Amino acid sequence: MAVSDHGRRPPLDVEQAAAYLSVTPRKMRRLREQRRIRTIKIGRDLRFDPDDLDEYLEQCREPAAEDWKWES
Repeated sequence: MAVSDHGRRPPLDVEQAAAYLSVTPRKMRRLREQRRIRTIKIGRDLRFDPDDLDEYLEQCREPAAEDWKWES
């Protein structure tokens, strides 16, 4: 993904964002409707900031076994 002159990655449309997250475009629209992911509205067009998609992925991350804290 190219970085623009102002140092940011360009926003992605629904299909591009879905491919980025390896989900369907329908799932992307559902995530937006549930307000689980931030979006950008440009007129009637829906866009996703790649940084927001990265943040969403981090929120979805589950800890590995060594990250768990076992209580005695």
